[in-house]
Amino acid sequence: LSDIPGLINAIRMIHSISRYYNTSERMTSLFLKVTNQMITACKSYVSDRGTQTIWTQPQTHLVKKLKDCIKLNNEYQSFFKKTKEKLAQMPDERPFDFSEMYIFGKFDTFTRRCQKIIDVFETINVYSKLQDSKIEGIDMLAAKLNGLVLTLKKKNYDFLDQRKQDFDNDYDDFKRSIQDLHVNQN
Repeated sequence: LSDIPGLINAIRMIHSISRYYNTSERMTSLFLKVTNQMITACKSYVSDRGTQTIWTQPQTHLVKKLKDCIKLNNEYQSFFKKTKEKLAQMPDERPFDFSEMYIFGKFDTFTRRCQKIIDVFETINVYSKLQDSKIEGIDMLAAKLNGLVLTLKKKNYDFLDQRKQDFDNDYDDFKRSIQDLHVNQN
């Protein structure tokens, strides 16, 4: 995170000095490449360079890593906006006239995916406490939750690939099934 200001400043310098990167399209393309590298780095970080899945590592470590990725996106966008505002106040500098939606859209989609994965694990964590309960009939509810978790674990796709919509559909099904558990218990 501490390197983001230097990175944005280096790109700002390229924008102000370079003859090649003197168009909005080329600068947007450069920022997009940086954003894609950040997403790739986040996926590598979360998966321990591809050696782990979201299911094979301790939940607390996974959730921390996912939150780190979300924080990276927030810091990246925040410093971009600060730089953009600062440049707008300086008449001698070229402004940052780039498509923020295009630059940050993929990272935003990736962070929404991270948030959904965190939500799944938080839901599992809350409901896993049911297994320890001695309340009559609760074991059936716990068994249904275990079935939902097993269904998710059996999915054969990369949960971190924000371009794959399979997870989004499965996430919606999972949330709907959890809601159904609530309704059926009342």
